[in-house]
Amino acid sequence: MKTGLANLARVVLFTTLAICYGCDSDTGPEENGKVHFPDNGPFDLLSSYQLFSGNLSDLSPNDHVIPYDLNMPLFSDYAEKKRFVYLPEGTAMTYNEGEIFEFPNQTILIKNFFYDINGMKSLIETRLLIGTDSGWQAFAYQWNEEQTDARLINGGALIQLSSPHQPAEQFYYKIPNNNQCKGCHERNSQLVPIGLKSRNLNIIVENSSENQLINWAKFGFLKGLPDSKSLEEPFPDMSDFQSPLNMRARAYLDVNCGHCHHPNGPANNSGLFLHFEQEENSNLGICKTPVSVGPGTGGHSLVIKPGQADESILTFRMISVKPEIRMPELGRALVHEEGLELITEWINSLPENNCN
Repeated sequence: MKTGLANLARVVLFTTLAICYGCDSDTGPEENGKVHFPDNGPFDLLSSYQLFSGNLSDLSPNDHVIPYDLNMPLFSDYAEKKRFVYLPEGTAMTYNEGEIFEFPNQTILIKNFFYDINGMKSLIETRLLIGTDSGWQAFAYQWNEEQTDARLINGGALIQLSSPHQPAEQFYYKIPNNNQCKGCHERNSQLVPIGLKSRNLNIIVENSSENQLINWAKFGFLKGLPDSKSLEEPFPDMSDFQSPLNMRARAYLDVNCGHCHHPNGPANNSGLFLHFEQEENSNLGICKTPVSVGPGTGGHSLVIKPGQADESILTFRMISVKPEIRMPELGRALVHEEGLELITEWINSLPENNCN
């Protein structure tokens, strides 16, 4: 495992370790298999939560820690992810059509980021979103080279890695600081989960014939689920070319852009709303002029110019890796080639008009 990380050319440029005044002890509970919820602040070590049993890096979930998958995952520099949700015993999520599910207090959402190197999993970070009496709180944990544990960092970190698509090229993977988490997870000025929506969770479980949502309801993890015939149409896999192009493109924009570009999101002043439920063309950026001019426009006059992706601001910002231009602003240092190809094809398929 250590060799795998060396092959990634891992160099920590800066890391601000957490100074955790009043944090809970990292000794963990004595009861085996029971998750330890941090009542007085985050733990310094990921292992102290006891979210996983056995070898920590195996990510084998403990009791009430439920793995889940998504139809359309968020792009994060080609990192692979393993996702889990911890629900306190006797509690359940609540189905919420078209919006993020509701979660009981003391829920922990867990997202592990890793790269596969020669068949070996090299964990980079684990992000936790913890539901408390005062709202959601976000924390990032950086894994050590030995892959034995991950330590809380408040100030973020830059890690030099080899590009998954072109190993000869290097890029800087960014672990966000606490404030940057709000850049994606803010809704109505409150920190909230993203991605856990019915369309994105309505998926057949891997290596099974069971639907994930129906399975959760059967085991008491989800309440309020409608009849299976009434479930919202699931997001498609972006590489499923049998699915309609418009459906794939809109789902991609929802997951990668719609959490910010939402009427209640941090980018609501742009007037560009990319959540899946948006139906107004101008709000989707079609024939829309930007609210401000600058390097982010690339000299283009429209967010989406129908039939002409190469003259659209949206694709210009997707193709850039410059911090002052790229979109999304956070969470990526590489171009998502497949996503760019999908959105380019979608814009070029839109009927051309003079946008008057």
